[in-house]
Amino acid sequence: MGGLSVIGLPAWLIGVLSSWAISFEVGSAATLGYAVQWALKAPERVANWIAPVVVLLGGASLYIFVLGHPPTFPITNSWVSGLVLWIAAALGVGSAAGHTGGAPATNSIKGGVDLKPIAGMLLLVAAIVLAAALPARAAEVFKANAAVNSVWLDGPGTEFPADVEAGATASASLSPHISLVGLGVYGFSNSYLRWNGGVRVAATDVENPNFNVFLGLGYRGGSTSAVQPNEWAPDAGVGWKPSPKSWPRLTLGADAGYGLESKRVLAYLALRYSLSK
Repeated sequence: MGGLSVIGLPAWLIGVLSSWAISFEVGSAATLGYAVQWALKAPERVANWIAPVVVLLGGASLYIFVLGHPPTFPITNSWVSGLVLWIAAALGVGSAAGHTGGAPATNSIKGGVDLKPIAGMLLLVAAIVLAAALPARAAEVFKANAAVNSVWLDGPGTEFPADVEAGATASASLSPHISLVGLGVYGFSNSYLRWNGGVRVAATDVENPNFNVFLGLGYRGGSTSAVQPNEWAPDAGVGWKPSPKSWPRLTLGADAGYGLESKRVLAYLALRYSLSK
């Protein structure tokens, strides 16, 4: 990929992930700018104006609704300057990474390279680091888990019927009922990496932390044809803590998703151990 450096890439990855330990606002700005550089500025066929517009509109939404800086009326100069500086920081991180080898240079990636999994995995790792680094207030929003899955794949072109996976999951609660989620696991029998990221809506009582049912939509993919193509997949699942007093960090889960392109059903039983406090 054009412009990447063997020194710049790991340095920028470490820098972006470490920024979450400084503060939530610094980490979110750095991650937004870096992910946009990969996903919207590096591909050759993406117009140059798209990335700044996404950062401007998406960044403003994050600043107001996620970071908790709603405008007061009349709008003050301090609120405007805070918003402008946060968005400028996100744009600056992406541009600097592209010019120093930490990410592909603008319009340097030729052809149809799919960059969504790269951005998704970066955000997943950032969420895991955030869950361990932030104070208790933020740790209530961001959760990370170690996971072991027993997985089944059924449908056209399926190359394996079952496997055992291990990896990590992360989630960020946007509201009591809505969460962003991500997953990255390794399949042992068939030697693959599988990822998934998307949004989920709780269908049960959110006041009960020991049992939940969800409906969601995710973008999933993997490193081999057995767990490809990269595609959108609606999913549903359940989580249950069998012994919340004796084992408060342990959750049993069952999830299933249907690939809209492959028409394959991927289902798994999961054992998850919370890494968050």
